[in-house]
Amino acid sequence: MALCALALGVQGGPVNRPQDDANPRTAQQWMERMQGASRSRSYVGTVVVLHASGAMATSKIWHAVRDGQQFERVDALDGAASTVYRQDGLVRTFLHQSRTVRTERRDLLHALPGSADATFVPPYTAHLLGQERVAGMEADVVSFAPHDALRFGYRFWSERTSGLVLRVQMLEPSGRVLEQTAFSALQLDADKEAQQWARMPQDTAGYQDLSVQMRMTTATEQGWGLREPVDGFVPVGCYLHAVSSAGHEPGLLQCFYSDGLVTVSLFIERHHARRSASTVVQGARGATHVLAKPLSDGVWLTAVGEVPAATLVLFADRLARLK
Repeated sequence: MALCALALGVQGGPVNRPQDDANPRTAQQWMERMQGASRSRSYVGTVVVLHASGAMATSKIWHAVRDGQQFERVDALDGAASTVYRQDGLVRTFLHQSRTVRTERRDLLHALPGSADATFVPPYTAHLLGQERVAGMEADVVSFAPHDALRFGYRFWSERTSGLVLRVQMLEPSGRVLEQTAFSALQLDADKEAQQWARMPQDTAGYQDLSVQMRMTTATEQGWGLREPVDGFVPVGCYLHAVSSAGHEPGLLQCFYSDGLVTVSLFIERHHARRSASTVVQGARGATHVLAKPLSDGVWLTAVGEVPAATLVLFADRLARLK
């Protein structure tokens, strides 16, 4: 109940006043610090995700760093039993009830545009609000105020020594919390335990393989592009899905656009007869919105992202075939 009250209120608990800082970090610097922490520190913890609707999910996570590689295991502790392994950009998901396994690449999902483009400026302004304890650790509380209505605001609790994110809240313009993800327990530098449990198993015997074959490409190479960029978002790459036992049609194109914090995914595929030719479908679960609609030439678009619904509409309206 205490967690629910904290996540759904406009403000969290009391925050200590920020310490004097003659050189406050920019949003870009905070992003690099927080992402860098997960690339360099091993840990074991329990993570709780809470939606504004009251829905909650709990997971156990083992995260290991060894020889420059990241290994991760996430076990769902609520609902259907599942285990997700990640080795850098390779992700393998075991669904234990259906006895299925799926392996795919997700290198682009967490791409930080600024690391590849020195001119990129994240469309957020960062403010250090103070310090607070989370999971028994001291954390800097940082707000990310968006520059426009195309994205949500954020509050981060960043562990003061390492920069690791201990809690994050996604905020509506009113300050209402849409979604919170937080460690309820965390052990930093648990190298031995993390490495023991986080390694991806190679033996998938007893599980039906639903892996997706993909190759990296670009939207331009596949004949697609945006008539006009969506402010604050830059393309970070695309995958072309081949034939797979998961039922994907050959040629499904998945492209990613990022603002440094969130990623919008555009799925472009052949139109299926089972879909209405004129149906536009919109939906949301927590902060994640979905827009699906037919395009010209028998093509179907599905746009997904933790952004306002209007942002997905803008992407869909600006997506076009290149001449």
